[in-house]
Amino acid sequence: MKKENKTKTSWEKEFDEIFKPPVGEHYDYFGGTGHLHDEIKFFIRTLLDQQQEKLIKDFRAELKASLFQQKQQLKEKAKK
Repeated sequence: MKKENKTKTSWEKEFDEIFKPPVGEHYDYFGGTGHLHDEIKFFIRTLLDQQQEKLIKDFRAELKASLFQQKQQLKEKAKK
């Protein structure tokens, strides 16, 4: 299981600011305890992690293909 990073990212700070109730007021749609708020943040964080993993995987595949192509070109030059 991944170690949870407790540092708030910029999107989390912005999210908290948007959904922060005015002073002295309480938002009932957060379930009174903020559980919905936390669930939404967890969902967003999960999506961002998945997107990051996909980008890394795609980058590695492109890099591998590029290196293979360069290797082939060097072999062709060496034959000449």
